[in-house]
Amino acid sequence: MRIGFLNRLKPTSTSFDKPAEPQPPVTPIVLTYPSMKIPRIPPELTDRIIDHLHNDAPTLRSCSRVSKSWLPRSRYYSWHFVELNLKNWATFEHILREDPDIGYLVRALRTTVYFFEEKPNWVDENLPRIARWLPAVEELTLAGNGTYRAVPFHAFPAVRKLSVRECEFTDVNEFITLLHHLPVVEELFSDGVLVGSSASLAKLPKCLSRPKLRKIELHDTRLDPHLFWGWMTGEGMHEHVESIILLPQHKGALIPIGKFIDATGPRLKHFEIAMTALQLQGGYSGAFQSEVTYTAFELRRDLADVIGPFFNLASATGLRTIEFGSPADYASRYGSDDTSFSWISMMLAQTASPVIEEVTLSLSQGDLLGLGTAEWKHTVTTLLSDRFRTLKRVRMRILGPDKSSTDIRRILEMQLKSLEARKVLEFDMPEH
Repeated sequence: MRIGFLNRLKPTSTSFDKPAEPQPPVTPIVLTYPSMKIPRIPPELTDRIIDHLHNDAPTLRSCSRVSKSWLPRSRYYSWHFVELNLKNWATFEHILREDPDIGYLVRALRTTVYFFEEKPNWVDENLPRIARWLPAVEELTLAGNGTYRAVPFHAFPAVRKLSVRECEFTDVNEFITLLHHLPVVEELFSDGVLVGSSASLAKLPKCLSRPKLRKIELHDTRLDPHLFWGWMTGEGMHEHVESIILLPQHKGALIPIGKFIDATGPRLKHFEIAMTALQLQGGYSGAFQSEVTYTAFELRRDLADVIGPFFNLASATGLRTIEFGSPADYASRYGSDDTSFSWISMMLAQTASPVIEEVTLSLSQGDLLGLGTAEWKHTVTTLLSDRFRTLKRVRMRILGPDKSSTDIRRILEMQLKSLEARKVLEFDMPEH
């Protein structure tokens, strides 16, 4: 029998012989140093931080829920711009009824109307009612491909900038009535707008405050130039205009535009224009004299009978910047075929402002061959003449492939060496 099997081993440690003594409770350490407290950010700093989030709508909504002190600034940017259309106008009106204070935060309003909407559309029926809650709108945009009427917009007395984009008006009367309803508008921007013709202008009621337009910018805007510019001149809209941008225009429109510019006189500071013409209809190129002393009548009469007698920049003695669009670029965009530099040369020769500082010309691949013509050579001669001795910058904006852009630049550097020596010649060659 194995005796060792019955013997138990004694434990080597005495920890099992008696229970462990209880330990006293440990008091937690609480950090009470002032430097460990949560910092309190001044409200002007939080406002500045929120200012950097003005284009981030989701973040602005989150900020508005952080605290009451963050709410006013967050709401200011959340409701700064409002876009209304057929789907959401009713929801927005409900929000204004629940909280009318939101209407005072709206500074920019964009409405969208489409051609398939039933007449009268939502703007005609509902916008005048909504406008009562929007007294602070300063920028108004009319968009969509639908047709607008002027009446719904009579209740926006604070609008300073009017933009109309890719939409339509039944006639010129509706378009000018819209301007008539905005007594403090200063900027008019139009792009891709179609305005129907009118037999004559309707007589508008006299407004208490006539709009003081400072900037007129028309891109691809199809309207009757004689009715529109005639009304603008007759109503004294020229009295405060400082900038006119017309891209593009046809030869016939220069007659009423010339009257408006002549009435504007030295107040005009910036003028930008592009022209389109068809050779089948006369175009604007013809026999050209390369002498600096040429007059408009030395050109073919189909253009000379307009530029000179009816359109003249000589009265714009306060002109500081002038810009011309590329003849070839606009010809390709609008289906015309006359890419002559004649009109640019004639308008430059008319410029008599003693304070002119900047001339900008846009050139594209299609203009390359034209750089050797008499019209362009006269343009260069005019730029180098004493009448442009006050120039601080001559900017050449070259559009098109790298190869043609490089060729155009090389030719211009040779032709305009004296401007480069004066360090006023600049090239702007956007990357493609």
